[in-house]
Amino acid sequence: MDILGKLKGRNITSSILHILFNAVFATMVFLAINIGGQIEVALILILVSKWRIFAVRSRYWGVNILANLVDIVVGFGMVGLIYLAGAIQGQLGFWTQIFITLLYATWLIVIKPLSGKKAARIQSGISLFVGTWVVMAVAHNFSSIPFLVELLLFIIGYSSARHVLSTHKEEQVQILSLIFGLIVAEIGWLASHWTIGYEFYLSSAFKLPQVAIIVTLLGLISERFYSSTRTGRSIWSSEYSAPVLFSVLAIIVMLIYFSSAVSI
Repeated sequence: MDILGKLKGRNITSSILHILFNAVFATMVFLAINIGGQIEVALILILVSKWRIFAVRSRYWGVNILANLVDIVVGFGMVGLIYLAGAIQGQLGFWTQIFITLLYATWLIVIKPLSGKKAARIQSGISLFVGTWVVMAVAHNFSSIPFLVELLLFIIGYSSARHVLSTHKEEQVQILSLIFGLIVAEIGWLASHWTIGYEFYLSSAFKLPQVAIIVTLLGLISERFYSSTRTGRSIWSSEYSAPVLFSVLAIIVMLIYFSSAVSI
C-alpha cells in the first residue's frame, strides 16, 4: 500500500509539473510575440523545446525528427496564428492572441499526450489544418522564393499522413505519406494563384484560407477510405460513409457558394 501511495503521489506530481511547464511555455511563446514582437524568438523556443530529439545517438535523429514533425508543425502554426492575430486592431487583436495561446496550451497539455488511432487522427487533422492555414495566409510573402510554399505544404501533408499511418501495421508508410504530401503540395500550388480567405470579426487582417478547410477535409476522406480497406469493412457503413459524404458536400458547397470571399 505504501508503494502504491508513493506511485500515486509521483503521478500526481508529474501531472501537475507537466501542466505547469506547458502552460508556462505557451505563455513564453505569447510574450515573445506580443510584447517582444519577435516571432523568430518564438520559433526558436519551439525548436529548443524539442531538444530531446537530439539527446540520443545521431543515428536516431532522423526517426525522432519524423516522429515529432506533427508537434513541430502545430507549434510553428500556433506561433504564426498568434503573430497574424496581432494585426487585428485594438483589444480584439490582443484577446484573439490570448485565445490562440490557450488553444496551444490545450494542445500541449491535453491533445499531444494522447495515444491510439483516434488520437492520431485528431492530432494529424489539427496539424494539417493549422499548418496549411498559416502557410497559405503568408504565402504572398514568399512569392520570390520558388516552390517554398509547396515544400512547406508537402512537409505538412507528409507528416500528417505518416502520423496516422504509423498507428497501423502499414508496410508502405513512406510511399503513402509521400503521395499525400505531394497531393497537398499540388493543391497548395493551385490555390496559391488565387487564395480565398474568410474574414474573422469583419477584420481583413485575419483570414482563414479556404484551402486549409479543403485540405483537412480531403485528409479526412483519405483516412476513412484507408481505414475501411485496413479493416475490410465496406466504405458504405455509417462509420466511414458519413464523414466522407459530409466532407464531399462541404467541399462542393464551399467551392460553389463560398468562393466569393476576399482573396488573400
